[in-house]
Amino acid sequence: MKKILAAAALAIGLSGIAQAEIVMLPWAKINFSTLDSNNYGGCMIRIDQRIDGLTGGQCKSLSNGAFLVFSCTGELQDYDIANKLFDTAQMAQVLNKNVRLYVDTNLRHNGFCTVNRLDIE
Repeated sequence: MKKILAAAALAIGLSGIAQAEIVMLPWAKINFSTLDSNNYGGCMIRIDQRIDGLTGGQCKSLSNGAFLVFSCTGELQDYDIANKLFDTAQMAQVLNKNVRLYVDTNLRHNGFCTVNRLDIE
């Protein structure tokens, strides 16, 4: 009986390792965007919301917001999708629109979480 319980506990524990943790963030403004060929997966934004509490501390936050990446280099998600998401983020920034971002806390560049969906309000 103990072997069965141990095996079940191990299976449950291991199943959580491979699963993505997608977190929907609250509506926010993008107040900074940058392209960097050497860091951050090629592109990055900063939003005006702290997200460390929402992501269980997995995503870095600053006192006035958080940086997020898209993996525009194609390392962590499809190159075309990442670049279209970043283009959309820049459009929202220029138009001063609120965005709702969904981040994968398991995919990080330089410790910054990766955006895999972006909605514009």
